[in-house]
Amino acid sequence: MSPNAAVMFSAKNTMRFRLSAGTGFKAPSFQQLYMDFTNAVAGYSVIGSADAQSNLKRLEENGLITRYLGNPSLLQTVGPETAVSYQASFDSDLGKRVHLHVALFHNRIGDMIETLPVAQKTNGQQVFSYLNLNRISSRGMSFETRFRPSDLISIQAGYQFVQARDLDVLDQIAAGTLYGRRDGVDYLLKRSDYGGLFNRSKHSGTLQLAVSTPQGTTDVRLRATARSRYGFGDQNGNLVLDASNEYVPAQMLWNLTINRKLTSLANLQVGVINLFDRMNAERIPSLSGRQVFASVLFSSE
Repeated sequence: MSPNAAVMFSAKNTMRFRLSAGTGFKAPSFQQLYMDFTNAVAGYSVIGSADAQSNLKRLEENGLITRYLGNPSLLQTVGPETAVSYQASFDSDLGKRVHLHVALFHNRIGDMIETLPVAQKTNGQQVFSYLNLNRISSRGMSFETRFRPSDLISIQAGYQFVQARDLDVLDQIAAGTLYGRRDGVDYLLKRSDYGGLFNRSKHSGTLQLAVSTPQGTTDVRLRATARSRYGFGDQNGNLVLDASNEYVPAQMLWNLTINRKLTSLANLQVGVINLFDRMNAERIPSLSGRQVFASVLFSSE
């Protein structure tokens, strides 16, 4: 059972205000339980939680593990996660060419399934696996606007702020039982030291420009995605994001796509993913360099 409820108020068909509350349930996937995968190009590995300890032992026996990022004995089969969510949103049409959307949200998640690096390999890459986090709080806001200065040009921009924290970690900090390590010296963590959950940027945004020809045969889309720094993995053994060397720097990626209508039945698409060839092999192994692609799509009327 995952009950949800929502209500909407509208005014003059140009403004809408929504309130919603609901619960959620998500069982672990086959991948999160039993995956055993190594990327042949990048060199990182992903192992399911059900066999994590035995797979790590096998990698260690084969001389492929240099160190563990935390205690591997704590890894166990992940269970389902549950959530309670609240959201308030506002939409407005400012004439025919501008649309605004603003939303506030708050989520409480139990046993959240999280992906984390658990070991470092001899090739410098990581071994990733899955675990449950007991009590998670996630809150923030999002903003999106669409603007059409003309029938041929469309601009979209979006921004999101998210604060995602492990409530058990905050309780340990408040109780004075959680320590960090800097230059070989242990110190009590303060609330300001805690960076929240790994792999979550506090700030992220998108910007897209789309231009079409008057005949409608060609359109060009340039899209940028940006995110502030985020935690990659624990480096000092306390399984908490609290040190500067545990972050991935802020980044911005650009993609370019061109669509061309060749005939009434055929369309050509060419583009570039990661236009400026951004790479971080150690911290973002899944981020390939610049990729150029082309495809032709045929359809029948």
